[in-house]
Amino acid sequence: MGFIPGGMELNYVWYNRLFSHQHDDLNRNSYPFQTFQERTPKRRCQMCNANLASYVTVNDRLAGHSPCYFCEDCYVAFHYNVEGNILYDDFQVFNCNTDT
Repeated sequence: MGFIPGGMELNYVWYNRLFSHQHDDLNRNSYPFQTFQERTPKRRCQMCNANLASYVTVNDRLAGHSPCYFCEDCYVAFHYNVEGNILYDDFQVFNCNTDT
């Protein structure tokens, strides 16, 4: 409760008030601190939709869309023959970081 000039009385209501504890960090620069981080969805292979993506291709003529995400198995199956020779190379390929 508080008073302001003119004799008006103010009532304060605190919501979500956190009282300090002996194990709390008393350094003001430590607050506010992050307590939750939303998980970002991981990219899945757009061919099999079962495995996580390992590669992303750009301007790949057989992929159907650009960029296209491939798992290791699908990338090899779509771009290499049984002897291990690349079928075509008129596209760009990048490693896809799925750790984030």
